[in-house]
Amino acid sequence: MTPTHLFLDLEDTLIEPLWQGLFTIKESGIVKARELIREFHVDSVSLFSLAIQTSHSRDMLIKTGRVQELEDALGIKLNLIPTCDDMVHAVCRSLKLNPANRTFSDVCDFLGKEGMFKHFVLCLKNDPHKSFILLDDSVDDSVTALQNHTTIRIIRF
Repeated sequence: MTPTHLFLDLEDTLIEPLWQGLFTIKESGIVKARELIREFHVDSVSLFSLAIQTSHSRDMLIKTGRVQELEDALGIKLNLIPTCDDMVHAVCRSLKLNPANRTFSDVCDFLGKEGMFKHFVLCLKNDPHKSFILLDDSVDDSVTALQNHTTIRIIRF
């Protein structure tokens, strides 16, 4: 089987909603992620979460030990932790749009999270994977096979 890069949502997938005020790991999400890691021979795991708005919020996840907590629970190191800004720039690059003229809301409203994910992985120039999965609570299940033999699988949690 083709090595796979798994992307995981945070809120309502790996952790309880942040509005509750605590960073609490959602055990059922960790179990599902581990199942996917085994089933699809995942060798790279990253986050893809709209909760990580800026580099400051990403840095805070790292500095407060939350990333380490997730890595320990998953049993694997996280590779990428893109911010919403990173996502917008990747999508705009993929669609040949000027990111200075697009807000995160514009892009997300237009493409939805599924579309953002597809365009994001197409811009991962240094990623050797041909199989990508997104596990998220706010998406619909789908599989997209591209002409370059890349498969993008989206799984609803």
